[in-house]
Amino acid sequence: MNERLQTKDFVNIGIFAAIYLVGSFVVGTPFGMSVVAYMLYPFAYAVIGAIITVFFMARCQKKWATFLFALLPFLVLHLMTGLHYLLLVHIVAFALIAELLRQWAGLHTYKGIALAHVALSLNMVASYWQIFVNREAYYAKTLETMGETFAMGYLSLPTWVLPVLYVSVIVGAVFGVLLAKRILEKNLEKSGIET
Repeated sequence: MNERLQTKDFVNIGIFAAIYLVGSFVVGTPFGMSVVAYMLYPFAYAVIGAIITVFFMARCQKKWATFLFALLPFLVLHLMTGLHYLLLVHIVAFALIAELLRQWAGLHTYKGIALAHVALSLNMVASYWQIFVNREAYYAKTLETMGETFAMGYLSLPTWVLPVLYVSVIVGAVFGVLLAKRILEKNLEKSGIET
């Protein structure tokens, strides 16, 4: 099997990255209604987004496909929302970790898919760093879009929220890949993924 990316692979990466991004907005919108709900969003999308991730990785078992898939949605989000440059480093780092974990565990293995999904899901925490590293800009933007109550609520969050978010994403991503494995069992089998 040719493991080099070809035109159809780039098309698949673009389509699935777009689906992942749109899915994040659809799932995320109800979670933006309160500060507490906003903290639950990364966990929820780590679970639901696993179905998209697992399906994509079963279809595209090529080197660097995972990196591009993990990078694109968050890069687009970065460009749309103007995230702090440090968060761009976070996004690239976890996309690279997702790729390397998948290559290490095997491009054709479910273990590789599962590890990659956990790593790429951690990029959902990147935007929360804004609250702590870019407070003034975050406050101004939130004040404009959500109002004073939400802006102050987000800025009053303690820094220990960040490690809790990372742990919740890992738990959600693991649960998500187990769920996706059950839902996509026939697809995984058909794609020759070793489970």
